[in-house]
Amino acid sequence: MTYAEELKKIVENALNEDCYKEDYTSNAVIDKRETISCSVITRTAGVSSGIEIACMVYNHINPKLKIKVLKESGSYLNRGDVLIALDGPVRDILRGQRVVENFLQRLCSIATLTNKYVNEVKGTKCKILDSRNNTPNLRILEKRAVVDGGGLNDVFSLKERLCITRNHIMINHNIEELVNKLLPVKEKNNLLIQVEVDEREDFLAALKTKCDLIVLNDFNPEIVKEFIGINNKSKILIAKGNYSLGVVHELAKAGIDYISLESITSNIKPLDISVRFYKN
Repeated sequence: MTYAEELKKIVENALNEDCYKEDYTSNAVIDKRETISCSVITRTAGVSSGIEIACMVYNHINPKLKIKVLKESGSYLNRGDVLIALDGPVRDILRGQRVVENFLQRLCSIATLTNKYVNEVKGTKCKILDSRNNTPNLRILEKRAVVDGGGLNDVFSLKERLCITRNHIMINHNIEELVNKLLPVKEKNNLLIQVEVDEREDFLAALKTKCDLIVLNDFNPEIVKEFIGINNKSKILIAKGNYSLGVVHELAKAGIDYISLESITSNIKPLDISVRFYKN
């Protein structure tokens, strides 16, 4: 399925979930010929994302709606900025209002939070990564929001990397054996091998293997910095955890390669974005 097909499917599912064809209230109180000009505005500063999907929602409802994008995804937003200007039948705009607001509030929030962390690692080699901790069926949008905020996408699905997790290690504690079993798969599919560790001995064991990346799960900053020194650039290191902005800055300065943050797609506060009508 192509990117455009994925977005179309998401739009259709979201609108059908909201029963957009059965807005009995608007149909009863608003004449179908009545038109209006309105705007999608933000009352919070941040970074935009989801503009494409918002436009697709209204294009799906009525391709004849006039839509003007004023803030492309990835743009910085000030309080009061207009993201999209709309002109057309009132009924059609109301039918898509909640779906558009839900998309934009969440996606702009992800982009905004990501950008805060990205700013903390500027001037270092460190990059901010997302994770697979996403809202089911919205991963493609949420990962795009991370990119709009200046971050990088880690793997999108299980097939993109050979990931030995803590659960694999719990079942078979021999990390070298686990890595060796994956070497033929790596060669056949041209994939990287990643080992996630949450114990010191597991980190030291992973260093001795032919893995490509080591993920340091929820270690405190001092231990991460110690591991950076022990590693001595032999493996790519990813620090993974719900780190504060200050800690991210500290780890980036210490020389970590990547910081993976589940919080940028899960621990968010929706931006105050809404469809606002203008009185005639």
